[in-house]
Order: sequence, then C-alpha cells, then structure tokens
Amino acid sequence: METYKTILTKLDVRQFDSKRVPAEVKLKVLEAARASGTGNNRQEWRFILVQEKEMVKKLAEDSTSGGWVVSANFAVVVVAGPGGPEHGAGRVGPWCNLRNLHRG
Repeated sequence: METYKTILTKLDVRQFDSKRVPAEVKLKVLEAARASGTGNNRQEWRFILVQEKEMVKKLAEDSTSGGWVVSANFAVVVVAGPGGPEHGAGRVGPWCNLRNLHRG
C-alpha cells in the first residue's frame, strides 16, 4: 500500500480481538519500534513487552491515558530515557501502527 494512502486511511482501534497474536507479529512490532527515528538519533528508550493478561489489565488501570488497552492481547511499554518524548519517543507508536497496518 502507498505510504501516503496508508497514513490517510489508518484507523485507530480502541477495541481488540481476543484471538492470540503470533510471536512473530509481536517481534515485528518491537522491531518497528526499535527502528523508528528520534531527535539526534539517540534512541534513548527501552521497550517492555507485556503479555500476561493480568499485567495488561493492571497497566490499563494505572494509566492516565491508555485504559483502552485492557482488552488487548499484549502491550508494549515505551520507557523514555533522559531526553524524553521531545527526542522522538512519541514516534514509536505510529511506526508500529504503520508497520502492522496490513495485518488488521
């Protein structure tokens, strides 16, 4: 799919299917996150893959803006370094979304 069209037609989802997500898909999500650019090319972040349903639920409960993940099969927590979001941590989500858009 053409990149521009992909960006314009991307649908944000706040409800998730309960079917199991294969490990290779999760790995590709993490790889897309790792490959996203940052200010000054510093990549000051770490990614935590949360797969246990109870832990995903706890994340949703403790979040100020991500309560919608409660029904997700897994979650990726982005821990920004000293540079914080202003150095590009905010780019991670869109890269993961675009990389896996064709997977539904």
